[in-house]
Amino acid sequence: MIRVPTTWAGKVCRNILASFPRPGRVERARLATSSKLGFDALEDRVVLDASISVISPTGEDIVAGFTGKSSLVAVATDETDGLPVTVSASTNNSNVSVEVLGDVRNLELDVSGVNAEGEEFSGTIILRLFEDLMPETTSQIISLVESGFYDGLTFHRIIDDFVIQGGDPNGDGTGGPDFEFADEFDPRLTFTSPGLLAMANSGNDTNGSQIFITDIDVPSSSFPQNLNFNHSIFGIMVDGFDIFEQAITTETNQLDRPVNPVTIDSARIVTDTDNVVLLVSADQDFVGTAQVTVSANNGQGSIATDSFTFNAALDPVNDPPFLDPVSDLVTELGEPVSFTVAATDLEGNELIYQVGSNGNIDLPPAQIDVDLDAATGEVTLSPQDGVVGEVNLIIGVRDPFSTTFDTEEFTLTVTAATDPSIEIGLSADSDDGGNSTVSATPTIEVIADEGSTVEVLINNRVAAVATPSGTDPTRYVAVLPADALQLGENEVRAKETKSGGEIVVSEVQTVLYTPSQDEAFIAVGVPAEGDATMTFSVLAAVTAFSNEVGLYRMDDADGTVDGVSPGSANYASTVLNSSGRQVLFAQGFQEGASTTIALEAGAVYGVYVVADATSSEFLSQNPNNDSTGDGPFVYFTTFSANPDGIRHHQTVADAVGQRVSYFFEDLFDGGDLDFNDLVIEARASGVPSSGSTETVRVPGGSTSTTTVGASVAGVADDSTFSELGVFTVDDVDGTIDGLSPGDEGYLAAALAAGRRSTLFSDGVAVGDEVSQDFSGSELIGFYALTGGSAEEFLNGNAAIEVITSFAATNANGEDRFTFESGEEESIPATLEADQFLVYVKRTGGTVGSVNQLSVLFDLAP
Repeated sequence: MIRVPTTWAGKVCRNILASFPRPGRVERARLATSSKLGFDALEDRVVLDASISVISPTGEDIVAGFTGKSSLVAVATDETDGLPVTVSASTNNSNVSVEVLGDVRNLELDVSGVNAEGEEFSGTIILRLFEDLMPETTSQIISLVESGFYDGLTFHRIIDDFVIQGGDPNGDGTGGPDFEFADEFDPRLTFTSPGLLAMANSGNDTNGSQIFITDIDVPSSSFPQNLNFNHSIFGIMVDGFDIFEQAITTETNQLDRPVNPVTIDSARIVTDTDNVVLLVSADQDFVGTAQVTVSANNGQGSIATDSFTFNAALDPVNDPPFLDPVSDLVTELGEPVSFTVAATDLEGNELIYQVGSNGNIDLPPAQIDVDLDAATGEVTLSPQDGVVGEVNLIIGVRDPFSTTFDTEEFTLTVTAATDPSIEIGLSADSDDGGNSTVSATPTIEVIADEGSTVEVLINNRVAAVATPSGTDPTRYVAVLPADALQLGENEVRAKETKSGGEIVVSEVQTVLYTPSQDEAFIAVGVPAEGDATMTFSVLAAVTAFSNEVGLYRMDDADGTVDGVSPGSANYASTVLNSSGRQVLFAQGFQEGASTTIALEAGAVYGVYVVADATSSEFLSQNPNNDSTGDGPFVYFTTFSANPDGIRHHQTVADAVGQRVSYFFEDLFDGGDLDFNDLVIEARASGVPSSGSTETVRVPGGSTSTTTVGASVAGVADDSTFSELGVFTVDDVDGTIDGLSPGDEGYLAAALAAGRRSTLFSDGVAVGDEVSQDFSGSELIGFYALTGGSAEEFLNGNAAIEVITSFAATNANGEDRFTFESGEEESIPATLEADQFLVYVKRTGGTVGSVNQLSVLFDLAP
């Protein structure tokens, strides 16, 4: 639900914590253990000794609170005969209420480290879990604890007067378990008490394993209320305050990391009937004090009582509102659906609601009309004509004092009667045929009843009206507009309105839009639905230059920018002065750098590299990209605009996987053409990085056949490869029938006859050429053998060495197949569109390692 606030960060946004303003110090002489109030025994025959633990920064028996909010107070009892004790509480002021929480289980953390005096410490921090108020959060954490997940992890971030944060298996704030779960809030649980246990996160509903505990002796004015309803509170410290004190005051560095590890040696869940927690709440407008009386009863006539003062001050904080969970909705074609969204705002502010789509609260639904009554929270969603299937929506709430929404994502499913007799697909003469097209405007063919009105739906939008064609009145055709298809997979169906008025739809078909992305990439997302986010990463940077890298918006796939074509004298200056240009990585970037930006969905973009200069320096010194001078020079993926007229990149694209990698050479005239100076990957946000690019996607659709050509470009004199080929895999991770690279039996599965395509055998020589047919959109990996054939390996010849493009299968986990060279070896002077080079290394895919083999692959031979 809640995003990371500016003064707190868990996981990915962890560095923001470094700027958290440190509140004023208070004397730490009085901890919770020193401010317990004793309960005297009432009868000699039953000894009942109860006490109340008030974590007070002043050491006084006063609990601080705020108007309209609740404070948490831990109570410990001790009944010497072991009889069960019931705790009750009351107040002397009708403006203050008190409730005894019924939870009985604790999270115990055995913690060790080195304190501020340099002395080793160890002990147990005990935290009462709020299982009744926070059932989902506590259930997830209890499962992790009982699995041993936390044992041996550390508190990786410690800020005195604020929090200790831990539970990350990576130990740096970036990790967690292999799942995430939603935020959970209760209006009574705010950061208005010391020693609270809560979830760290990196945004809405991204809870995992990272937890934090707030400091125990800061004044109430310094309670971190900016975290309210941003982080799920699910417990409070009830014991181990001295251990916590030593942990939070340990020496840390400038990144708030402990100089000496503070370790969670073990964690466990323990039932505890001796401790209870009180929830003390003040009315919205009440400022003042109340006496809270606590009673402990052993059920045998023995009762012990005592009291403490609750002091409610004016609350200085306006808390953000939060939404209750929103359920998925279902409606029929053309029928609106209504629901009431529930939100909580402690101050009772006017609430502002907003509905977005595809996880973006600022992206209005393009397929759904929204009517929202802010006064009642009633929302009516009306699917537009032709919308069928699932639509991903998001609703948010905020108050007038904030610009940030608390959000909940949900799905609206629009159903319709399906008629399997309706046929729809790409026209047989449309590009690739089958279910794949490289054209943005392919022809769609529909078979439906004569006399019907037929509409073509692309990704749940009416994209075109199909009209009868030729002599067959049941055959309808439509040419899609240029903004209908998104890169990769598209859901296509026909909506048929029969002559009698009945409306039916066809079954969903998948059409792949897989244009070449060699010179330009297409921003992901449905073109008619506005912006989409893409992530750009530097996979490699092996150059002596300090380059600038950016992208530019093209008018069309030919590379025209603001009406100026590639090759024009002023093309470079036009690109760098255009409003559609963005700098991705400024000079000084390092390998591993990454950035995420919003682009116009469906728009065409190119990538540029300013070699050893900035764009400003280029525009002032060589604005026409003149090859006769000393530069600086700019190289484009639209390579006809390059000053030397040659390609300075090769491309490995996966339109279905929505990512593409560009391998750049940044030297004039191609330099050594090793394509390792700069490797830039562009991918849809949320799509994992391809890393070393271990697979290649075959162009075309799954119902079509694609011919791939391969030719040997270079072989080292000492190369001993006896066979080279490819094998199909199930996903980009290289999985084969459930086996992952490196698993026992993986190589046998990869080289099995049904997976393997041998390209070169009986030795490999320069000039060898071959072509091979593949099913379109298949993912392939690469293999090479030394000392024999695949058949001999499968028959048990253990002397044969097998290497693949998946490092996990190779000795020492080395990258032996790469798309960038270690040195110049028989490399073609130029590459054509849809061609790329694969290099096989002697040992390891490191820069400078010698190529034993280089092979040119052609996806459009």
